[in-house]
Amino acid sequence: MRNLCKYLVLMVALAGAVVSGAFAQTITSAASGNWSATGTWTGGVVPTATDTVIIADGHTVTIDSTAAGAQCKTLTVGTTGVTSTTVRYPIDGTKGTLTVNGDIVLAAANSRLRVETRSPAGASNSFVEHVLNLYGNLNNAAGGVIDFRGGSNSSGTSNGVLLNLLGGTNSTITLALSVYTSGTEEFNGITVNKPGSARAILAAGNLYMSNNSSVGATILTLTDGLIETAASSNWVTLSTNSAGVVGASDTTYIQGNFGRAFSNSAAATRDFPVGDAAGYRPISLHSTTSGSATGHHAVVSVQSGDANTGSSTFTGDIEKVSGYRYYKVTYVAQGGAASMGYNYIVPSYRGDDGVLEGNADLRVGYSTDARATWNGIPNTVADTTNLAVLPATIVSDTLTTAVTLNDAASMYVALARKAGTATNPLAALKAIFHVSPRYTGGPLTSTTTLEQPLAFYVEVQNLEPGASYDQLHIGFLTSGTTSTRGSKWSNNAWVSPSTALNSWFIAPASGTFKTWAFVRPPSSYIVGVDTAIFRFRIRKNGTTTNLNFDGDKLTSLLLSDTAAAAIGGNIVYGYTDTVSQNNTGKFILLYENENDVRPLASWLVYKTPTSLVDSNLYQTRTDSALRRAGSFQMVVPDSTPIGKIEIRDSSNNVLRLQTSTTWKSGAAGDTTNLSAQENIVLSVKQVSDYVPQEFSVSQNYPNPFNPMTTIRFSLKSAGKVSLKVYDMIGREVAVLANDTFAAGSYLVEWKAVGFSSGTYFYVLEAAGMKETRKMVLVR
Repeated sequence: MRNLCKYLVLMVALAGAVVSGAFAQTITSAASGNWSATGTWTGGVVPTATDTVIIADGHTVTIDSTAAGAQCKTLTVGTTGVTSTTVRYPIDGTKGTLTVNGDIVLAAANSRLRVETRSPAGASNSFVEHVLNLYGNLNNAAGGVIDFRGGSNSSGTSNGVLLNLLGGTNSTITLALSVYTSGTEEFNGITVNKPGSARAILAAGNLYMSNNSSVGATILTLTDGLIETAASSNWVTLSTNSAGVVGASDTTYIQGNFGRAFSNSAAATRDFPVGDAAGYRPISLHSTTSGSATGHHAVVSVQSGDANTGSSTFTGDIEKVSGYRYYKVTYVAQGGAASMGYNYIVPSYRGDDGVLEGNADLRVGYSTDARATWNGIPNTVADTTNLAVLPATIVSDTLTTAVTLNDAASMYVALARKAGTATNPLAALKAIFHVSPRYTGGPLTSTTTLEQPLAFYVEVQNLEPGASYDQLHIGFLTSGTTSTRGSKWSNNAWVSPSTALNSWFIAPASGTFKTWAFVRPPSSYIVGVDTAIFRFRIRKNGTTTNLNFDGDKLTSLLLSDTAAAAIGGNIVYGYTDTVSQNNTGKFILLYENENDVRPLASWLVYKTPTSLVDSNLYQTRTDSALRRAGSFQMVVPDSTPIGKIEIRDSSNNVLRLQTSTTWKSGAAGDTTNLSAQENIVLSVKQVSDYVPQEFSVSQNYPNPFNPMTTIRFSLKSAGKVSLKVYDMIGREVAVLANDTFAAGSYLVEWKAVGFSSGTYFYVLEAAGMKETRKMVLVR
């Protein structure tokens, strides 16, 4: 008996649970009717918050006004699609609320989720706003009807639905239409409140929030969480009210394509609360023309990447655009005006846009030819950058001639930099590597011996001008089991890559730092097998963050600058006698041409040799017979129109620059045949940085001479200096200097090897002045 009583109690409890809907179940409609009516549902059970609800084909279920409102876990409207199936809100002027804790699926093309015209009509200009609370997804891939606005405000028959996208998980919206069609897929007001990292995601189709009239405004309210759109989908509010979007902030904005209407009757300004994965970056646009009719809008998105296509040109006093991101603005007529003009563009920036505090060099650029040409917008009134409150805006002048966009046409907007400045890098630090040598033999193999040293040319761009950087390191990073880290030449010795090449340096006004470095490959490096990579590391003074720039594998770096077959061209010989004897630890570097800094060959020079090897010029070829002090041999490709030799000290200062335009070949051991005019490379030494009162050039000493002589000159201001030697009949026979020098006094040594006895003239030109003096070579 006791067990029977327990059984009866359990049965009663279960029955009560079923009646109250405490257990989740699937409930299907039995007939058309109100949501709250038991007769509407199979078994007479009204759905609760945990139930899965299916509206059977042919039924119309009305979300009537109740205290608790209609609730369910998921809602599917329609099954086979044989007949129309509808879920609708009340039309009697009362307010209906539906809360779906999971997903809504419109299963067929004749499935409907909608409002209808109020009947009987209410007072003139009245509006009933119903509520749909959705915590999951909305799927209308089948092409059903979602109509959240109906009736007329002026006649008192207007009904609308406020869609609240809620909860801490993503809500994905899948729609069928990409063109605005009233009453088919038309949304009214939408509130996004997705806390944490949750988002409202428009995965397919375009979402159109309808235009408003005098009352019942359609407003997008951003409370929390991002709206994200697919690349081909637009979230559009067609409201012509300037308050059509409220609440945007760093935690809630549109990441993707967002469209806004302007005005149907006049010029207007609209804010677009857009951003990218890195943050909120709103932009404002002002139209000079009206949109004429409902449907028109501009779609704006933030595009990540370099605004420069790589070949963009610049006009309007700008020279660079953002390397991080840019805006795309597209006009969509869609029943409105055929075109729209924009004359006022106000983008924004953050601390990670490469904008520096407190300068007036930031500009706005726009492009109407797919970023091929960027046009700068003037800033008549200086706008000083301010990173205190972000995002900050950059306000430019109003364009005298508006940018007019036809239907489906786009313009691009980007942060830009005033021409002649480098204050705002507008891009992340970037390192460019070039490697020497270039082998004259076949492709590298596992048996190739890498001669020492390898010369790297490194260019770091987008530094902060005037800022101090330290810990400049160059070396090979071990990534294979067969290699060890190589060493590099620093301060006249081979040191570990962990030793700074430069302990500190000040970034130049251009924001670009360039340096050469000689690096030994790992001692056990096996070409084609090892995976060691070249690494360049830099750190801004006062910070603890190392910025690493990694090149490719060493083998790939070499192969990228190496011909698969022998390099065709002339073997050229030359020498730099005084460099090897008088300049301790100097770099001698050869460029391919004026615009390409990849070296054809490179060497290190020691003043005091400690061994036979150390006394030689390190060279990329195996011709050891020519490895004597100051001599070099190289292959110059046939396609090389011009070449340049630089001599630098261990601090990377240029001591001597020699340019050759007439490469010649010669016999092995001939050290005077770079050309008949440019056969000697010597250093120009600054003997004093005292600023003299005037430009002057001294008589060479000794004079007569054989074969060495010295010429001194002084500059009272920095400038280009040309010092050339001519023979008796006026032919140029040597170029001793052709470069820019600082103010000060200099000494030039010329060793006239290979020249015949006679009278010569040297001519110095600088700062608009010209001096000619005579000298005599006696053999």
